[in-house]
Amino acid sequence: MAGNISLPAGSEDPDNEWDGYRIAAVYSKNFYNGPGVRLFYHSQWQSNGTTFVQEMIWNQQNDSWSEGAKLNNVWPNSHVTATIDDSTNILRLFFSSGGNTLQELYLPIMDPNGQYTDGLSLNNFLGHNNADIAAISINGTIHLYHYAFSNQTAAPGIYELIITGTPGSINKQEAYNLSMPFVSSPQLTVNGYESVYQPLAVSNTAVPGLQPQIYVFWADRITGDPTTALSGYGELLEISRPFSNATWPSTGSLQIPLGDINSQPS
Repeated sequence: MAGNISLPAGSEDPDNEWDGYRIAAVYSKNFYNGPGVRLFYHSQWQSNGTTFVQEMIWNQQNDSWSEGAKLNNVWPNSHVTATIDDSTNILRLFFSSGGNTLQELYLPIMDPNGQYTDGLSLNNFLGHNNADIAAISINGTIHLYHYAFSNQTAAPGIYELIITGTPGSINKQEAYNLSMPFVSSPQLTVNGYESVYQPLAVSNTAVPGLQPQIYVFWADRITGDPTTALSGYGELLEISRPFSNATWPSTGSLQIPLGDINSQPS
């Protein structure tokens, strides 16, 4: 890829809290203008402070960046995630639009018009409007991971939202699981500081000869928070399941050390 990306004129980085800075990117060989990347990040108008998600487009053939769509109705510090379904060549972008509502936008990547369309609007699934989210596409099905609460008094957990169907299709309307599988629970609930703001990521493997797996990663603190006198950090955790088994294991989270074992993450 080319070097640094220049921000479009008239916009600037959003002045949000630390948990509001989030970007997402997807690559495909099948975009209408050739292989390339779509990158999404938060921005805001300098004139009135209105926030939106800015799309930047990288074209592989000439190694250049250009400004894409401006996507409105985004919560000021919503996290974003994007994925491309290779079986349908549809890009799906997810973000919070406020009111604990998760919004989907979709784009047929072979469409030269490049117009995003509203997809699913999922109410009351996010624990917070700026909780992190992550998604992957497997065989035409979207697996989306997010923080939510089973009830008003419960600690936050990571849940798996499974979306099937083709957006915009008359005969294949999208559907999702109302009863979401529970993936894992972050450890931190200290003095009201819940770790719903921590980074969340998902990946999958398809290695010949091995059973396909789904992996979920999240940042976590086991016993402390920078605002308290407690110490001891888990830093990064991972849990996995075979793709053929829809049930997540009740145990088996692995701690992944980051850097020096004596250093705390900043």
